[in-house]
Amino acid sequence: MTAAAGLFLMWATPASADDTPPAPIKSNFETFYGATLMRDCGYSERVPGSSTENMWLFCDTAVYAWNQRPYLDPPSGFVVGSTAARGPVTRGLAPTGLSEVPTPPTPLPTMPHHDGVWGFLPNPTDLKKSDGTTACTGDSYQASWASGMTRVTGTSRLLITYWDVCVQPNWQIVVNRSGIVEYTPSSNTLGAKHTLFSAAPGAQLAEQMRLGSPVFRSDGNLYLFSFRCDQTNPFGCDTGRVFLAKVTSGLRNDPSQYWFRLGTDWTKTASAATSVVTGSKPSDISVDNYSAVGHGLVLVETTSIGGHYRVWEASDPTGTWTLRGAERQAPLCNTPSGVVDFCHALIGQPELSTTTNIAVSYYSVENARPTLTTSAW
Repeated sequence: MTAAAGLFLMWATPASADDTPPAPIKSNFETFYGATLMRDCGYSERVPGSSTENMWLFCDTAVYAWNQRPYLDPPSGFVVGSTAARGPVTRGLAPTGLSEVPTPPTPLPTMPHHDGVWGFLPNPTDLKKSDGTTACTGDSYQASWASGMTRVTGTSRLLITYWDVCVQPNWQIVVNRSGIVEYTPSSNTLGAKHTLFSAAPGAQLAEQMRLGSPVFRSDGNLYLFSFRCDQTNPFGCDTGRVFLAKVTSGLRNDPSQYWFRLGTDWTKTASAATSVVTGSKPSDISVDNYSAVGHGLVLVETTSIGGHYRVWEASDPTGTWTLRGAERQAPLCNTPSGVVDFCHALIGQPELSTTTNIAVSYYSVENARPTLTTSAW
């Protein structure tokens, strides 16, 4: 244990009160040390066997503590790829009492605690830059970014979807692979990562194969979603498509068993997939099951970098997706001068939603971390 790591002993820390949205999602590490975690994305899922505790999976996390001094362990102050936390949640409120999860398979400390931040998913080491030959190192980095999480039906495990990316200077991002991995919260262990689809070294993976938002259904299939913006504008997307893939649940580790929605039928040719949402304009999407609060499958569609989003609902992945209400905007996505900031990672949160309001987390530039907002269904 290093000197810096030794600062984060396993003291039991009472969870602080959750906050009324819009409010940042925080961990005990932040509130105890006055730290700032500039972390991207924020997927959550109920911890199997618990009725009140959620598992959270975040993307790249920059760590600042003690009056904005960089966190010293790891030395860079930047955790590449993913970090995780878990803790109690209350519907309609932003959680502020999460406990950071150590890198699997490190045993979980006594909960709750205010230990430091550690990487979660193992990152790739063999990716290439966009020239196809140069290693993604030096001025670039390799990461596995989460693209969704759900409970595996009938088990105590969570299924995580991810993209393997090479992040080059000026945020030139090469999405080279997509895959799945299973996680057991009770033992803090990860199974083997399974690459589902990959592109040539340094090349971009086709959008149809950038799978995320996994949803298990009672028909025995696992459904996953992806998207493409066909016509962009300076602030978002004008027109695009939402794609649907399916696989028999027990065959999900085998890429050859995946089918893609083509009209009212299915094809194994990903490039032939057609949109399952009419009138979509996605800059990003997230899909999840909201049956616990009286709704069906819900798709949160990001439409602009100013935090605008739309909510779609369907009773079945292959059914008709219906738009619910007008386009909405997450708060705290504008500077005081009115200039639109780059708000992103708008992700629907079923476990924080209520029968009257949908909860959506998003990366707020103003808060520099995942923030929770709610709006009427």
